[in-house]
Amino acid sequence: MVTGLIGRVNHDNYQFKVANATIGIRGTGFDAWCNGPCANGADNPGATPGDPLDGAGVYVWAGEVVLVTPGGSFIVAIQQAAIIARDTGKPVPIVAIPPSITDNPTPRPDSISLDMEKLFGVQADSGEPGLYVTVHDGHVILSLGGKSLDLGRGETGFSSEDILARLAAMPGFMGGDRQIDPSGKGIKPPPPVIPAGGCAL
Repeated sequence: MVTGLIGRVNHDNYQFKVANATIGIRGTGFDAWCNGPCANGADNPGATPGDPLDGAGVYVWAGEVVLVTPGGSFIVAIQQAAIIARDTGKPVPIVAIPPSITDNPTPRPDSISLDMEKLFGVQADSGEPGLYVTVHDGHVILSLGGKSLDLGRGETGFSSEDILARLAAMPGFMGGDRQIDPSGKGIKPPPPVIPAGGCAL
């Protein structure tokens, strides 16, 4: 993930959460994982130092994050990693970071070339100013005040200072987004556009 300006303007505007933990950002780039007990929804999402990928953790490759649990908090600086300890529930550093974490083959978001004018220039279908999220796989929860919106695969949500809404369709400006292939094979082409008639272009 790359958080960019959304975190530089106000750190609290962006948080990444797993069961019993929050990753607060500082305008940064990081990899986070949630495997084993974390992915299975266990009350204890922690890992062990001997197998840090079997649980919840984070590795920072730009900036820094703060890993927060009910047991405490830990600032994870650049080229450092931390897990939620299974035995205590506290965030702890990973002393010997496995190569599978530091040598993640998935392209980093900041390495993908983008046409900023095409993505963020003035367009007829650019929509209202705010945060737009389309979920390609898994779930994303948007929160505003005391409300939350759980988005699943194929769903798009929108949030601004006053609005939190599930959108009926993905905005046109998001249609050309390229997706990172999690297998490490590079970039997937954008999905085909399905018009009202049902034929892929």
